[in-house]
Amino acid sequence: PGIREHIYQHGVDVNRILHRIDHAGGTFSAEKMYLGMPEVNLLGSCCTSYGRRADDSHVIKIRDWP
Repeated sequence: PGIREHIYQHGVDVNRILHRIDHAGGTFSAEKMYLGMPEVNLLGSCCTSYGRRADDSHVIKIRDWP
């Protein structure tokens, strides 16, 4: 429907997972949920469509180590 198939399939997969969590009694916070972000910092890693790399703030701390 006007978008790449793998992006559409990813949306279908996310929808299925969210429904399963909801069915199991899980809850979600709309304020904390971000969907479709081009870049996400998670547990010291920066995750993008190009892969994963160390978060810049962690690299700076190591680079500037005394």
